[in-house]
Amino acid sequence: MIFFLDVMIVLMVIRAVLSWLPVDENGAFVNFIYSTTETVVMPVRVLLERFEKLNAFPIDIAFLISFVLLYLIQAILMAF
Repeated sequence: MIFFLDVMIVLMVIRAVLSWLPVDENGAFVNFIYSTTETVVMPVRVLLERFEKLNAFPIDIAFLISFVLLYLIQAILMAF
């Protein structure tokens, strides 16, 4: 389980870096990263759609919350 979280955290960091770079969004690597990490980000995004004020932010709050949640879950699991 911790290995899965490690992989997802690394993929989320790669996704964040790719969002800053001018990359081809239709490329196989970018599609893989986005489709893999979107399975974690989408549930948070759906929950945040209820809060209209958060949708006006220029950054992806759902991504940040998902990243922090993954990190916290990993820390909790490693403590036990």
